[in-house]
Amino acid sequence: MTAKKREEKDTIYLMPHTHYDAIWAFTKEDYFHINMVLILKEVVELIEKTNYKFTIEQTFLLAELEKRYPEVFAKVAKYIKEGKIEIADGEYLMADTMLPEGETLIREVLEGKRYVKEKFGVDVPVMWQADSFGLNAQLPQMYKKLGYKYIAFRRGVPKRKPSEFLWEGLDGTRILAHWMPFGYRAGLDLTKLDESYDKLKDLAATSQILMPSGSGVTAPQPETAMAVTTWNEKKDVEMKIATPVEFFEALDKEIKENNIKLEVRKGEMYSGKYSEVFPSCCSSRMWIKQELSEYEGWLAYCERWSTIAYLLNNPYPTEETINCWRKILYLAFHDVAPGTGMDEGYDEVRHFRGFFNTEMTTRCNRVHTQVVEAQSEAGFESDETHIQLLKMRGYGDMIVFNSLSWEVTNWIEMDLNFDRGKIVTISGLKSGDEEIDVEVLKFARYDDDSLRYARIGFVPTVPALGYKVYKILEREPKRQPYDPNFIMERGNTIENRFFGVDVDPATGLIDVSLDGRGGDAGENL
Repeated sequence: MTAKKREEKDTIYLMPHTHYDAIWAFTKEDYFHINMVLILKEVVELIEKTNYKFTIEQTFLLAELEKRYPEVFAKVAKYIKEGKIEIADGEYLMADTMLPEGETLIREVLEGKRYVKEKFGVDVPVMWQADSFGLNAQLPQMYKKLGYKYIAFRRGVPKRKPSEFLWEGLDGTRILAHWMPFGYRAGLDLTKLDESYDKLKDLAATSQILMPSGSGVTAPQPETAMAVTTWNEKKDVEMKIATPVEFFEALDKEIKENNIKLEVRKGEMYSGKYSEVFPSCCSSRMWIKQELSEYEGWLAYCERWSTIAYLLNNPYPTEETINCWRKILYLAFHDVAPGTGMDEGYDEVRHFRGFFNTEMTTRCNRVHTQVVEAQSEAGFESDETHIQLLKMRGYGDMIVFNSLSWEVTNWIEMDLNFDRGKIVTISGLKSGDEEIDVEVLKFARYDDDSLRYARIGFVPTVPALGYKVYKILEREPKRQPYDPNFIMERGNTIENRFFGVDVDPATGLIDVSLDGRGGDAGENL
């Protein structure tokens, strides 16, 4: 079957909407006024008078509307529940999808979708990436797991036709995608609907035609309902005022009923062939990108250890953490992180960064201090390797924590104290079936020859964001099968099966032994 069933009568989904920018050509306050007073107030009045429908993107705007114009917000909420207003995208702010970390992209959605669910009792099935400068290749998997069924986007497509396809992510996840061939303004000029329809029809994969009708800082058009009525009186192709989900559900239905095989496209959507993606934005206003990266890492670290402190019966700093994330999500906005707006807007961001350099740093430091104190009370010791140690009840039992997002194998050291007569020797450590070597660096004994104190060093392998429990062995550990790819770090020495390197801390001289543990001592260099 061909990609498009020409014998079926087309349906045009004229989709009134606004694209909201937190900052870009105007300041944040300018955009608040334009979108609340000049757009959303007019939208609810149009819906009251006509069969008008409307699409809103980001919850950052809605949350501010709720504070400043609660009567307008109440009407918006009513029409969302009635399906006359749809929230598409549904992020806290429409993020740049190339520069921020994956965790930040997920938080944009979680923060936004949580707000939509709590305030309006609905989900957001359509990811509406109207203006981000290219889409990374991992997004199909991320969006599907975050509950999206469909994605519509404007920039980055490498192939003009067809405008509907299956986008496959790195793990093989596929999501039904629509590329906006003429951006989100395709149906904005109501005097040129014929021309827009002809162009969109030529590129569409089915008989369902999406025609976005809106822009940024553009008021809704009262004449929309009459233009659609006039079209339907004169044409045999139906046009309806619709929302994104209406288009996608009809598209999905036609594909399944007619067994239409859509083209599958893989990889990132970062082509500038049909619409600009502004690759130079990756190097503009670097202070924003540097600080975004710094605080993403800071907050992720604090969250992990706040969770551990919570498990040790300490309060979790919920409100502080949410507030910090919201500031980061603002920096990740698609005109903030790339730095593509006018200077005055970034003057605001510079003032905004004061939160990061003072209040947020203070909060993160306070959380970190609380966690360290909680760890110390429970017997924690920590170092710069991000592996943490916790003494447990019993003699020498230890939990080794890894706060990083990947498996870590590293040398760590710990001081242990024992009661008289409990431990005589430390020959190894055991965690489940695993038994590893241990090096006793210092020790002291009671007069009965039992250990009073020992400083031990060992090399645990701990899973990402996980832990292992180790117990002291007074016998030699069972030898594991030889690992040809081992790397051993001890004191000033590091070695593998090929060679060993020893650094003299007094002189800085380096002694290299060829063949390492796997061969003879060999010659020294």
